[in-house]
Amino acid sequence: MGKQSVYVHSNTEIVRFDKEYRLVVFQACKDARLGRCNWDAVENMVLEKYAQGRIEYNPTKKAKPTSYYYAIARNCAIDMRRSQRFVELDDKAEAEIRDERDQFAMLESEDEKVIVEEAFKRLAVECPDRQKVQILLRYAVNGEERTKLAEEFCVSDDFVSLVKNRWLPRLQKLVREVIREDKDGKLKFSNTDIRFLKPYMKNW
Repeated sequence: MGKQSVYVHSNTEIVRFDKEYRLVVFQACKDARLGRCNWDAVENMVLEKYAQGRIEYNPTKKAKPTSYYYAIARNCAIDMRRSQRFVELDDKAEAEIRDERDQFAMLESEDEKVIVEEAFKRLAVECPDRQKVQILLRYAVNGEERTKLAEEFCVSDDFVSLVKNRWLPRLQKLVREVIREDKDGKLKFSNTDIRFLKPYMKNW
């Protein structure tokens, strides 16, 4: 007979926990590039750990409970992804993951390239860390995966996520700003040197 699981939390507590943190778990799965069909399995893994008392949030720590359980769920998702030889995202999940960078992924016209390049010039002034700008360009424009970027730049997946979460919204805002100025005939091109980005402009 297999070893029986011992639960330290009641069914009511488990249900309450699931209701409160389910979306956090699913967001972690999405960020870990795990196929949508496996999200429920990760949710069950996290619930099992909670039910057995193997994960307990410590309120004395600085991290918020959502951050704590997000990290646990993401680790579970990564472990599951690594255990599979190939995980294919369904169309809906793939669309959700790529939606945030679609506006940059296909730069077909010269006007679009000029606009995005000007946006990156302005971003380079606000963010003097060249590595972060390089990571953002390769993620937003070239559509490269987070894990690949983390390996190449010798940083963690979380660092790539932080760069994306911090600077992608700003880049999108700068693109809209440049488009508005160009439409109004007020555009004045920056002279910021971004030659360090040229090797990464694969689509240009």
